[in-house]
Amino acid sequence: MTALVLLGPVVSQTVWAQSTYSPPQFGNQTSNPGINAGRFILYPAVSFNYAHDDNMFYQSDDLPGVEPVESGRIEIVPRLLIDLPLSRSRVRLQYAPLFRDYLNHEVAQVNKWSHFFDFEASILMADVFTVALRDHYVSGSQEVQEFDPGGEIRFNLAPFTLHEPSVEFSLDAGVRHRFSFIPRFSTLDFDEGPGQIFYDYKRRGYEGRYTFKVSPETQVFAYTISDYTQQERIQTFYGDVDVDLRTTGIGLQRLAGGIITTGGSIGWEQQDYTGGGGGDYAGIAADINVGLSPSDVMRFELMFRRGAFQSFYVNNNYYINLEGRLRMLRQLGRSAFWQVALTLAQNDYGDATDVTMTANNVPSDDTDNDGYIDLFESFLPSQGVVRRDQAAAIDLSAGWRLRPTLRFLVGYNHQRRDSNVVQDIGGEFAETADYTDNRVYVTLEMGFL
Repeated sequence: MTALVLLGPVVSQTVWAQSTYSPPQFGNQTSNPGINAGRFILYPAVSFNYAHDDNMFYQSDDLPGVEPVESGRIEIVPRLLIDLPLSRSRVRLQYAPLFRDYLNHEVAQVNKWSHFFDFEASILMADVFTVALRDHYVSGSQEVQEFDPGGEIRFNLAPFTLHEPSVEFSLDAGVRHRFSFIPRFSTLDFDEGPGQIFYDYKRRGYEGRYTFKVSPETQVFAYTISDYTQQERIQTFYGDVDVDLRTTGIGLQRLAGGIITTGGSIGWEQQDYTGGGGGDYAGIAADINVGLSPSDVMRFELMFRRGAFQSFYVNNNYYINLEGRLRMLRQLGRSAFWQVALTLAQNDYGDATDVTMTANNVPSDDTDNDGYIDLFESFLPSQGVVRRDQAAAIDLSAGWRLRPTLRFLVGYNHQRRDSNVVQDIGGEFAETADYTDNRVYVTLEMGFL
């Protein structure tokens, strides 16, 4: 059953984001023998993906004179994981270039290639002291889930580079106690271009964690996180924004066969903003995952998340993301499975829509002298409205393990978003943030992943 479960997460992505490739986590390769090459173990693979969307740009059908764009999408993704197990340490790196092409020429890509690189080196310096170096690097365009985990952004063609290095220092105090200190740094850089709405940022911070091992399978932990983000916004009349984030909480993890089957954390988070057009945030942050296998052929997975994310919209500093996901997987014989996944999500924004001129505006931002920023004047029908987006998605798929190194997946995805934002388009009011999309997809994977 393990090989089939590993295929399932191909479609277990957030409802908000364009469904794009995400490299598998290092932990997914533990049960595969790979190819021995001296002291190295190699896991080569390639996947061929095809998908067809009836609303590629997630356009609202309420827009006057605009028809949703249909398109097929082809992706070819070779992947290579290199594993170097050492006597007291381990080094792993993974590289996956992605080629993507659309069958509709209305989708004008600046670059058809994306690149994913992950590195991890765990070094046991002494019997009780471990240092782990990690790096995550993405050069892409449509992989919005990489920089927008809350799902604010629907579609993106602007090339970006994301770099997230970190280091973890861990000290064991006996067999049950572990103290960890994790400094982190990340940067997000978009290529400059006309119509660019995103902002670059630099983020640095750390996490301190205490872990108590209740048993070999179960551990509880307490943590504190501090992050400082410097945004570089293009809309200069709101100024650049600095964000000071602090989170403190507790959590639990329960393992089975090296895989987290039950885990979660809950804490209190504060986000203090300097600059921008909105207020600060303070509230509960929760992330809960539960896996249940009532039989050898049936598995249920439940996820719930509540958290605040920094917003890309100019007059909102943040939004609160509520998301729940239920997935049911049923094995058929030794080499096939089917699954159903349901996702419900809601984004609540912190401040009302406000397009009035501010002290940071220059007179040229309001050429008609009506007191509103010309660039956002079409949003006047939503002036004073606190934005709320709601989404739902259902995903149906079936997979077959044709050979130990050959896997096949076919599925259907339907998603819908409703928003209370209304925009004036040429004198007609339209709910421009609403959309529906239907997608069919096929994936063929070959290799040792």
